[in-house]
Amino acid sequence: MDTTGHLLGYVVYILSKQPEYLTRIKNEAIANGINFDRITIDDLASLKYLDAFLKEALRFCSPAPYLFPRMATATHKLGDITILKGTIVNVGSNIIGFPHVPVSYTHLTLPTIYSV
Repeated sequence: MDTTGHLLGYVVYILSKQPEYLTRIKNEAIANGINFDRITIDDLASLKYLDAFLKEALRFCSPAPYLFPRMATATHKLGDITILKGTIVNVGSNIIGFPHVPVSYTHLTLPTIYSV
């Protein structure tokens, strides 16, 4: 999977569904005096809201949805599930890095962990 293409496709989708993010990103760029004809890496570094938006987009829809498989070194009990020692376990990154709140699946949010 092309990770850059995945991110850009997802970002375009989110911005089409939630135009308030596009408005805020454009307003931030204008407020920072960004020259839209020639954006530099320093310009991008000054756009804190854009940075937070991209981080949230990656958290929300990871281009690498699965981590490397792991082998359980001991038997573990997770609620009703028992994972026996020696079991190969695949953990999706969205499971460990994404709070499973139903509203989060339909509406991207910028959590306070990003300093905007």
